[in-house]
Amino acid sequence: MRLVAYELGRIIGSSRAVYVPDSTFAPARGLNIADQDGDLDAVIAYLQEQCGPPAPTIATIEEGYDGYSRGDGYIIGDFADLKRAERGA
Repeated sequence: MRLVAYELGRIIGSSRAVYVPDSTFAPARGLNIADQDGDLDAVIAYLQEQCGPPAPTIATIEEGYDGYSRGDGYIIGDFADLKRAERGA
């Protein structure tokens, strides 16, 4: 999934991706902002305001999930590792 997001980002000129759960939790509501505005910065601002800072890893989101109340996790990817690999570093 990361490679697909990275390649799509290259096509549309974005160096970041935001991964949110596909649910009714607060982070997923950020998708409505993306649908309306198409502005990734607006989505990130919403997520930071409503959910706090991004999770460091997907595993940290899953660790806190109890099936009912945990759903505030999201991740912002900048693809630094993929960019380095592409440059041959």
